Amino acid sequence: MVNTNKIAEIRDCYCAVLNAEVVFENHMMCFMTYDDDHHRRAFMTPPGGVTEKPINSAGLMHTAFIFPDLRNLLDHYTCLKPLGIAP
Repeated sequence: MVNTNKIAEIRDCYCAVLNAEVVFENHMMCFMTYDDDHHRRAFMTPPGGVTEKPINSAGLMHTAFIFPDLRNLLDHYTCLKPLGIAP
């Protein structure tokens, strides 16, 4: 989920770039997908709007990755482990 004060602009951009479709939208949130998953991108304007953040702060609230099955996830972990990347 990404916080924004410009849901409509971001929605239109992602719909165009990813050929995504909106699966739910109201005045505070927009969920969209570009495949069979229930949603791939989500945008939200929190109550009071988004305020300016300090330069060193992060803005991404949530992201998710999907693997076809547990075997693929474990195989991917096996490739990342030698690089020092662990869950």
